[in-house]
Amino acid sequence: MNSTLTYKRVKEKFFGIDFIKLFSMLLVTFFLAYYAPKFFIYVLLGITLILFYRSKSNFFWLAYFIIIFSAPFGLFAEQIKGLHNGFPLFQILPGISLNYFQIFEIIAIIKVIVLKRKYAYFIKKELNALVIYFGLLVIIAFFIHKASIVSILEVIRHLLHYSLIYTLPRLITNKYDFKKFINLLLPFIILHFSDAVLFLLNGGDYFDVGFSRNQRYSRFAGSGRFLTIGQSFGYTYNVYILSMVYMVYNNRYKLLKTSFILMGFFIVLAGGFRSWFVIYIIILATYLLSTNRKVATILYGLSFIIISIGILNTNFEFNNTLTNNIERILTVTDLGEEGSIANSSIDEKTENRLPGQLLLIAKSPLTGYGFTSIKGDTDVGNFALIVDLGIIGFIIYLFIWAKYIKMLTSVIKNTLISNEHKIAAKIFLAAIIGLLISHFTTNGVFGLVSDIPLTFILLLFVSDFLMKEANRTITN
Repeated sequence: MNSTLTYKRVKEKFFGIDFIKLFSMLLVTFFLAYYAPKFFIYVLLGITLILFYRSKSNFFWLAYFIIIFSAPFGLFAEQIKGLHNGFPLFQILPGISLNYFQIFEIIAIIKVIVLKRKYAYFIKKELNALVIYFGLLVIIAFFIHKASIVSILEVIRHLLHYSLIYTLPRLITNKYDFKKFINLLLPFIILHFSDAVLFLLNGGDYFDVGFSRNQRYSRFAGSGRFLTIGQSFGYTYNVYILSMVYMVYNNRYKLLKTSFILMGFFIVLAGGFRSWFVIYIIILATYLLSTNRKVATILYGLSFIIISIGILNTNFEFNNTLTNNIERILTVTDLGEEGSIANSSIDEKTENRLPGQLLLIAKSPLTGYGFTSIKGDTDVGNFALIVDLGIIGFIIYLFIWAKYIKMLTSVIKNTLISNEHKIAAKIFLAAIIGLLISHFTTNGVFGLVSDIPLTFILLLFVSDFLMKEANRTITN
């Protein structure tokens, strides 16, 4: 039986009973976290962890985890002691606390071990090499760098996010649960889109909804920028990509999927992110040039531009903020021109941030600083990875990137694989190239302590799953 046709028969429903349950869960979580005594949120989160461990509907609980981890409106992101509201820390041992997300990830690991499920990524050997290298870095940190147990444990706690590479494909094991999982993820970009709109409506200031927040996650309005947190951006990036991939596999709900794409694009536009604006354009261009729906999609895009221009001509308070951010994005075309803002930003990084990173690399070039308290500056991209993992770690990542790209290009070149799978592979290829553009120039995406941990993890899972489906079509 043709695997692609079977996949397309899986019922596609974005606002069914699972969505209603998940949305209700999010509302209850929000109200208990921010407007009820702390006891109740402890109880709720404890119950969700038990239900997740016992449930067979892993797609539902993983979607719940990712949505709250993506922190729409900055919610659920506070993980520090002393907050009157928000997500609490759970004290495991004296002096050792874990947040809800880390405990969820540990339970996912335990569940996979108990279920004894196996899954082999196309880049399995490279991922195994990275895990072994992480173990070596722990030993080096302790015996050579004399790192404290606290600093080592702090990095290990953060690395728990990367355990999703191991658990996701072992908990979502068939195309039916996979599609249900994606169906739940995509619509919640509406929350992040609303977050961007509310920010702009507030004239570029931090949108205050009446509860205390961690300063790290606040929005800085001094430059007129909308500064999203890492979790939010990783989620938005994947929804942007998956919406296009879904358009390729199934033409149902075309208008809705297009709206998801446009919302993701608007979030980048509202934030004034120069490099990510270029990356989003590259991905969209890849989609347009690869499909037979060019005219209709271009019309959708033109409609979005016309609406945006209309908004800019109104007297809404966010007029200036959005205009400033768009102007900031357009400075990417001024690269090389004397006095341009884009050049000033590059100069600031190369003159003020990069020298310190190069000094650290010179002191420990091969293995970096790994599990110590010294961390790379993720705003200078790939140099942060070398500070964290050294040249050896960088080489391992080179093999990961090369092997991942090989997986996609092999599908694109294979004449026996359907055109739908090939187009999906092209979109994923544009997505990973986009991540590498960002990683090598501005924002560190890979490494021990990435600002956007879910970005590549989720992309790897969904692309590997679908590319395996593509290769099964040859056998079938």
